[in-house]
Amino acid sequence: MSSRNYYRSWMDKTHLDPNTNLLTEEYAEGIGEFMRLVQQQPKANTSTCSSCNNNRIIKEWDGSTSEPQPVDRLEEPDVDNGVGHLVGLARRASTCPSSSQALFAPPDPMIIQQLQNKDDRIVVLETQNATILAELAGQKKTNEEILEKMKRLFPAEFS
Repeated sequence: MSSRNYYRSWMDKTHLDPNTNLLTEEYAEGIGEFMRLVQQQPKANTSTCSSCNNNRIIKEWDGSTSEPQPVDRLEEPDVDNGVGHLVGLARRASTCPSSSQALFAPPDPMIIQQLQNKDDRIVVLETQNATILAELAGQKKTNEEILEKMKRLFPAEFS
């Protein structure tokens, strides 16, 4: 059965349940299947027709046939995800600014003040740390002197 006949036979069926006057389950499944297929397809290349007076949206031909095909004949296109492909290195159009031409925004004065406060606190902590280290070095020297005196006074205890 050609896809055209398959499509026609499906479209000619009534899709309303005669008892409930609601859409049949087959129709709802068909719509769901169609939506899944649409979401799997790559984005269409669309643009405004510049030579038309009404600026209609035109779609570039993607090489597919216009007739619908049954689900078992639809395939996802193979995508080459090979290593070594360079992406995004094409030259930019002159209307697109490069990243080196980014606009400079002056920093927020509040952020500058916070950074200055943190710098001041760091300086204070560094001086406190230096003072503590000097005190520890002095204490260590004093402890060593006391230990030497103890060794001289009580040589039997330290042998």
